[in-house]
Amino acid sequence: MPVPEKSSVKKTSRLALISAAVVLLTGCAELPAAAPISTVDYKACVVEEKGPTLSPLAAVADYGVKQAVVTYGISRNLSSVTEVRFADTIAKKLKQGCQLFVVTGTGFAKQMIEVAKHTQAANFVYVSDETNSSLVSANLENLVVYSVDTYEAGLLTGFLGAGLTDNSRVLLSLGFSDAFQRGTSDGISKYVATSGNPIERIYLMDMMPPNGPTQPDVALSGGFGETQVQSWLTGTEFKLVDYGLDQYNVTALAKLKNRLAVTVEPKLGDKLLELIGSDLEADFIGGSFGSYHATFGNGGLGITPERDINLPPALLENLKTVAIDYEASLKK
Repeated sequence: MPVPEKSSVKKTSRLALISAAVVLLTGCAELPAAAPISTVDYKACVVEEKGPTLSPLAAVADYGVKQAVVTYGISRNLSSVTEVRFADTIAKKLKQGCQLFVVTGTGFAKQMIEVAKHTQAANFVYVSDETNSSLVSANLENLVVYSVDTYEAGLLTGFLGAGLTDNSRVLLSLGFSDAFQRGTSDGISKYVATSGNPIERIYLMDMMPPNGPTQPDVALSGGFGETQVQSWLTGTEFKLVDYGLDQYNVTALAKLKNRLAVTVEPKLGDKLLELIGSDLEADFIGGSFGSYHATFGNGGLGITPERDINLPPALLENLKTVAIDYEASLKK
């Protein structure tokens, strides 16, 4: 079922002018106040699921669209809605000129095929913590499914956190998903098996010991926002190992950024820039061919570079080995 052709003459010429100057901004969460380019007649709309706990991918997806705003000169809209309002919201936003929908939220998965089928005038990127093989196998030309191996993200987070503690104690928050929590726990266990160093795990729900030798010196987070990070790090001596959006350059965290050790980072921003760029040229590729499952091995999951806190080379080499072994086990 072909996607209706979009008007691309103006968009293609616009991309030709800026293609040499595009800079990927995925290393920081603060963006320029204004794009140094003229605007383009193209609107990308982010639709996230309203609820008490957002996937870390929601923030990463919205940031990726913000990157496209300053890179290409497009416009952006953000909606936070419940599952029952999803289809109506898409229809409303389509009338308001949305040409691409970036959707996050597990509650939207069961509606995604029907909504995409009935909205052929727009393209969709469904961002998920799960593989959603049924959405991929539907093979809709106007739907890209971008998923992340959330267990592996937790595995990397746990391994790094265990490797960065100096007093063999780590603090774990309640993860945003069971898969991430299992991965985090297994990552710590893998580090113990690799190094021979025992690691004590203290959970956020337990009573926190005061600052001093009995308090964990590393905290692991499954995608806390800047307000939560600020609250967590203020008044403690934690180093933070995080998953999700890299917050090193967030202005509100400037006085605490020397405690942001490393972030396990889905490279969704890069993918969204690529998808939006191709859509501007009327060359959007959806379906099973255009969909993507992010892992460490294929570069879809990465870690931020060394900054204020040293990342021992041996730790990084062992991390690669753990990831390779895990991914190889999936292929058996």
